[in-house]
Amino acid sequence: MPFATTSPRRLAAGLAAATLLAGGSLAMVAPAAQATTQAVCTSAVDSKVDYEDSAGRLAATVYDYRSSNGDYTCVKLVARGIYNGMSKYMSLTVCADGNNCSTDAGTFKQYAGPINKKDFCVSVRSIMRNSAGATIVDDRIAMGSCD
Repeated sequence: MPFATTSPRRLAAGLAAATLLAGGSLAMVAPAAQATTQAVCTSAVDSKVDYEDSAGRLAATVYDYRSSNGDYTCVKLVARGIYNGMSKYMSLTVCADGNNCSTDAGTFKQYAGPINKKDFCVSVRSIMRNSAGATIVDDRIAMGSCD
């Protein structure tokens, strides 16, 4: 069974809530939807895989970012086209070494992830359903330098 971790955006939201509950103050808390890939995935896109819905429309893209030294792989599942902005179930699981897995899953409007792994080759499982619950994407792929 994959090991689940909390995504950076959920961790930041939880820390902000805990700070406020403890009597602290925050100048500004950006909503999770405003988080950017650059906050965690700091390098250029190494590869991507596009997914279409049954009508042939672009529905989602999985992006693979590689650190400049090649040690880290960062992966993000992004809703595209008519699916971007609607609440829907999305799940992204990234595994390094076959069993060191992290998952970001829930109801999102834009993306699941990003997930960083210290490995040059990772296995990725992407799931996305539309707002009615019908599966649009359910795929397993290898990303990175998997020679």
